[in-house]
Amino acid sequence: MKTIRLIVALLLVVLAASVTALYAADADDPAGKKEKKSESIFYTFAGLIGEGGSNHIVYSDWVTDKWETIEYNGSYGGGGLVLALYADHLIGEFSLQYISSANAGTPDVSASYTMATALGKFAWFFFDVVGVAGGVGMYLEIPPFKKDYTGGAGFAGSIGLVFNLGTDVKIFVDGIARTGRFGFGEESTITSFGGRIGVMYNVGRL
Repeated sequence: MKTIRLIVALLLVVLAASVTALYAADADDPAGKKEKKSESIFYTFAGLIGEGGSNHIVYSDWVTDKWETIEYNGSYGGGGLVLALYADHLIGEFSLQYISSANAGTPDVSASYTMATALGKFAWFFFDVVGVAGGVGMYLEIPPFKKDYTGGAGFAGSIGLVFNLGTDVKIFVDGIARTGRFGFGEESTITSFGGRIGVMYNVGRL
């Protein structure tokens, strides 16, 4: 629980800092720059993403006539597609990945599923080459599912680096945390911590 509180506190700090930076930028910019910002273009990037990490599952369910709670530690990994919209310092990111988790035990709660994650992030760029980006969002697991798995959903947050390779290619490396409902049992939960790497190409603008 202490680790979860620490992650939540970190994400709140990142969000608060992002909002503060936005207000500060608006207050300091001259009228000409404000007008230019109001005409900002949304650049669309698409590419591939890979992810892996560890998870902690608290499985709760009825076994015969007894309510049982079992804790598991395991790992997960997967990959898929990522789409991101960039507008100045703001990033809207959506990824769709196939994930497999390994949590052997009795009962076996290993699962495979498709996971959609949506994040709203704020980025601080240095010399237009590298930036620090962090934000929060939500995730949802989508069928088909393995065995009797019913899917889960919850909250997500990430923080990491973005590298600009020219104007058309971006590479990001970050850490991500998720916590939410787990698809085995009646009241099971899962918390995961992992790392991601993505490569994206500029496919257009809005």
